[in-house]
Amino acid sequence: MKNTKIYSKAESLAKDIILTYKDVAEIDLDAEGNVSKQSLPNADIDVATNRNLIDLSDKGLNNKFIHLLQEIYPTYNIINSGLFYYPPTGYMGWHTNSEKPCKRVYIVYSDGKSFFRYKDAQDNIVTDWDKKGVDIKEFDIPEDDQLWHCIYSKGNRVSIGFRLYDTSS
Repeated sequence: MKNTKIYSKAESLAKDIILTYKDVAEIDLDAEGNVSKQSLPNADIDVATNRNLIDLSDKGLNNKFIHLLQEIYPTYNIINSGLFYYPPTGYMGWHTNSEKPCKRVYIVYSDGKSFFRYKDAQDNIVTDWDKKGVDIKEFDIPEDDQLWHCIYSKGNRVSIGFRLYDTSS
């Protein structure tokens, strides 16, 4: 999916967010200067309790993208699902989002090393590194299974999320 309007608008918004919030973000490090390692929980959780991020979901900034996504996904009802700024060492611990199964789309801006890590169907841990700049990630949160995933950023990362519900059936 390549919509240049989405990419340019996301980059501009992400840079504004980083400039606005980088000085108020907490850098959460252990004694060695690293984020403490998270282990995969054995219970389903709705939202990770381990996190180092700034939740900007209530600012309404996601709304700038819904009409552009609607052009790409015309048969879907699109709902905002979160907007997060991850400062250097920012992360969200392992979680599933299984309480809301659907297609997910995240517009991600990263200026350094950051990733989306998940557990695949064969129980392998897969690390999907963000490219520098704007990237769009799409994945499904299954109804009958759980997609365990987490996020980590060594640089600045902005994630603009959406839930997509197919209305064609």
